[in-house]
Amino acid sequence: MTWRTPAALLVALAALAGGGLYATGRSSAALPSAARPADPASDHDESAGGSSQAPRSDDEQDRADLAAIDASGRSTTATPSAADAAPGGGPYDRFEALERAVARGETAILPGLRATRLDDDPSMAGPIVRAVGHLATAASAEERDASARTLGRWLREERGKGTTFAKGNVSLIVDALADSGSSTAWEPLVEALDAGDLPLHAETNVVNALSALGETRARPALSRFADRVARSGTALDTFERELIAEAELAVRSALARLDTM
Repeated sequence: MTWRTPAALLVALAALAGGGLYATGRSSAALPSAARPADPASDHDESAGGSSQAPRSDDEQDRADLAAIDASGRSTTATPSAADAAPGGGPYDRFEALERAVARGETAILPGLRATRLDDDPSMAGPIVRAVGHLATAASAEERDASARTLGRWLREERGKGTTFAKGNVSLIVDALADSGSSTAWEPLVEALDAGDLPLHAETNVVNALSALGETRARPALSRFADRVARSGTALDTFERELIAEAELAVRSALARLDTM
């Protein structure tokens, strides 16, 4: 799997242990589905007077689980904390249903996902961001552009929060914009780069996303960033020098790629 920055990987793993939407690199065509946790009710002993119920098919279960995101995109059931999300619980079902919907390319769920407020359910925010980016690539141009506008709005909102979830979301949103295939995805990325309110490693991630999009109209912003990095002065330690060197290499590569467009 591929991550543009180690920071994005660390934040993602800290935010939600395990695989799934967080564990896929941006080059993935579909998001793998983890094994569904066993339902303790399935071990019920019928001889003790209990009754059995026929299990739902995956499609039936997905319809029920995705109903947790209603027509407005708002979560109808709050996702509990990781400590409360026991195996077999609803949050796992909803997470896996989203993974399967993305793997099948179900673009019909995009409007509901775009209406989500990331603060409503922080543990599902990252998977939803990733889902929007992946599904947009298979959608119509109108849907791709609508998804890019939503991702841009989320990027503006998350940039100013400073929480661990928000920092992880910023990296995921940047990657999702690059994945989306929208002709307008470069605009919120340029806005974020010019704002200068992200850590240097996050700005480098933005530069890499702009390079991947290959939008020549981003050249002035990339040049401004290159000048800013060049004026950053003497690094205080080895780690800071490495961050600056990584940023310089990324922006040089991005500008060189745009020269070939």
